[in-house]
Amino acid sequence: MGEATALVARAATGITKEDTVDIINHNSSPCNKDDRSVISTSTAAAAAATALAAATASAAGAPRQDVLAAVTAAQVAADAAAAVAAGSQPLTVAAIAARNAADAADRVVNAAKASVSSSQATKLIEAASQAALSARKVAEAAAKASVGSTTLEEVMETANTARMVGEAAVTSLKVLAASTQSQDSEIERIKKLQI
Repeated sequence: MGEATALVARAATGITKEDTVDIINHNSSPCNKDDRSVISTSTAAAAAATALAAATASAAGAPRQDVLAAVTAAQVAADAAAAVAAGSQPLTVAAIAARNAADAADRVVNAAKASVSSSQATKLIEAASQAALSARKVAEAAAKASVGSTTLEEVMETANTARMVGEAAVTSLKVLAASTQSQDSEIERIKKLQI
């Protein structure tokens, strides 16, 4: 479990550090209603939420295979968000990646529920479930934007959700890392990369 959690922490920290900044920048103006920006924002948020769900579910004892599948989906979504933001991929690529990430978040949470039963693990699973719900919410926003049916209110809601997801991911990962002694060297390496 320690190895899987460390891997998830590394992936999620990278996602939230880079993409949360992009999310905030893309949505700093209430007049910004560009579909490409909405989709890349939503997809980046889905990536962060999925990574958070995976990290939390891993700490709760979810099977390594399910955790790594969720991490992979989160990384794919983060890459898709960046590609769509840069204009090098069609909008639907990110919308599909966001949906796949949300699906993976659901799967890793369900796998954790089926694998563990301690009270501490139950609390972690509840937190992972909330992250998975956030992933689903922003994935739906990406899907709506891909067909041009996003309202200004939904754009702003997406920005707020994305920001909260990013902040929660960073905070939660620090807590998870602190609770696992064997990851100290890995976390120190992550901190150095963030400077």
